[in-house]
Amino acid sequence: MLKKISFALGHMLFSVLIIFLCLALFLNISTLISLNKIKQGGIAQTGYASAIVSSGSMYPTLAVNDFVVIKGHSFYNNGDVITLVTEHGDLLTHRITTVLPEGYITQGDANNIPDDIVRPQQIMGRVILSLPGIGFLINALTTPIGILFVLSVPACILLIRYLIAKA
Repeated sequence: MLKKISFALGHMLFSVLIIFLCLALFLNISTLISLNKIKQGGIAQTGYASAIVSSGSMYPTLAVNDFVVIKGHSFYNNGDVITLVTEHGDLLTHRITTVLPEGYITQGDANNIPDDIVRPQQIMGRVILSLPGIGFLINALTTPIGILFVLSVPACILLIRYLIAKA
């Protein structure tokens, strides 16, 4: 009975890990494709991307280390929270406050001053999902120790399953 429970638990944990890694790979590739389109002067109107909030400019809506999923659209409205690529190539997530014929005026919820005009070509997309604090975990997993951890977890699961099967 213990073997069956531990086998099922190990299988479930291994499956969740594989799904998480596939989703992370998908979002990373989508983000790179969107960034590449924008840097070449195109518009990232479709597809998904992701980012990690690195400043408190959108507090309390978004906090530092929140993980956001972004979906490209062909138009945006007042109040939409968007992620854009700045002139320096950095990602910035702010709210649209004004729609103009030539672009958008954005501002962080915690900021007193609006940003410069954002051209449609700079926009990656609208934030459709926010996972509070998950960015800290993702940043931690991209360090050498984090990568070692990610690689060792499946190895440990397989080893434990093997040892239990032999017992």
